[in-house]
Amino acid sequence: MHLSENEGIEGKAFVVTGGLGFVGAVLCLELIRRGARQVRAIDFRSTSSWSDDLKSKGVDCIQGDEAVAQILVKEIPRLIRSYVMTIARNFF
Repeated sequence: MHLSENEGIEGKAFVVTGGLGFVGAVLCLELIRRGARQVRAIDFRSTSSWSDDLKSKGVDCIQGDEAVAQILVKEIPRLIRSYVMTIARNFF
């Protein structure tokens, strides 16, 4: 089976930890480019050299321990279910 480069990304929501660093920011921007519905960048820093570019592309930049915990507890289980369901749909 051939998958497109956007397979499993289009229309989905993503949480990227370390999203204001180089690797995290590039990942956020690539997810947006590939059609992600929502991207949240979580980082302990409040700003970086990537902040303006991320925000202009629609990435939600979230800072702090409390925000990290709230987002991960709320979002990750739903995202994992969505990803597992997508995999199952493609292979069964």
